[in-house]
Amino acid sequence: MDSIEAAFKRGVERASGGPARLERRMAALVAPDVPTFLESERIEPGASLDGYGAVFVGAPFEGVLSRDPRTFLPQGTAGPVGQPGYARGGAFDAPHAVRRGSLFYSLDHSAGLFPEMDVAISDRITVGDAGNCGSGHEPPLDADRLTRPVVAAIAGAGAVPLTCGGDHLVPWFTVSGIHEARAGRIGVLTFDSHLDLGWEPRYWAGSQWARLLESGAIRPQNLVHVGIRGTRNPRHWLYTAEELGLHWYSMAEVQRRGPDVVVAEALERALDGCDLLYVSLDVDSIDPAFCPGQKYPEPAGFTAQEIVWAIRTAADRPELCGFDACCFGPAYDVNEQGAMLIARCFVEAVAGVAKGDRRQATGYRG
Repeated sequence: MDSIEAAFKRGVERASGGPARLERRMAALVAPDVPTFLESERIEPGASLDGYGAVFVGAPFEGVLSRDPRTFLPQGTAGPVGQPGYARGGAFDAPHAVRRGSLFYSLDHSAGLFPEMDVAISDRITVGDAGNCGSGHEPPLDADRLTRPVVAAIAGAGAVPLTCGGDHLVPWFTVSGIHEARAGRIGVLTFDSHLDLGWEPRYWAGSQWARLLESGAIRPQNLVHVGIRGTRNPRHWLYTAEELGLHWYSMAEVQRRGPDVVVAEALERALDGCDLLYVSLDVDSIDPAFCPGQKYPEPAGFTAQEIVWAIRTAADRPELCGFDACCFGPAYDVNEQGAMLIARCFVEAVAGVAKGDRRQATGYRG
């Protein structure tokens, strides 16, 4: 028994020199009762971004919603958030909800130690929270003007931007910002149940890839979708993917071949001829049993374990230049279940950054 007790004491002694906070300190908040992501450092607007490895930023934009299969509702005209409907609003509340969910993974817990990866986040990098870009109710072009330069500044300073939407137009803001700040071609791996290959309306959650392809920020052969399923993919999206030579993996293929095999293959396709990797997570790629608060829920998606491991696999690539999660509706969440899972996906991205020094990768303009 003495040897057992001594082992416990030695464990405490070895940890005593670490960064755990033993005294009270002022809470780090981005809004009343809203903690910073992982209780990390709050980065005030205009402050230096030097020294950060990863920076969380909220992009709460939410635009038009689908009223039914034939009709869009203009921005701001949908019914009350939390009511049943063909599409669910409220994604503008997602960044704060995910921040609250991230408390479960606070960096105060042994500096973000991952025993299974032999890495502690705070031992390797400094994480910050740059707050939200707007209220989420701005017109899309205004939301872009608010968000794109913030992401560009983060990327230009050598950090990896971690952007929490908002709806899935958000990658248009963020990939464009990284494209402006970084040299090199960007490949995109997106987890989604929908192809999102609409051309019109020009700025909504189904036209983000059209705008990025149109601008030349990405190429069709390096935009790879994983998790496509269900009846909400219009026929013309499938034909457009074929015309573009864009590759996608159905959820049926993921289940048949295994997530590990498919994600590894998708990463190689996304990075073929590219220097940088951007990962986008539409939460409807996840089964609603694990993430109930979805704008366009679609059953039979990734389990919590599968999506966490998939993000971990992608974030382990040294080419990672950005990550987002979009289309989460907190009003439809249950016991913070979805908020905690999405926060954990962000934590996986941070851990991937911590495992490797992204400043040694090619292509920083700064």
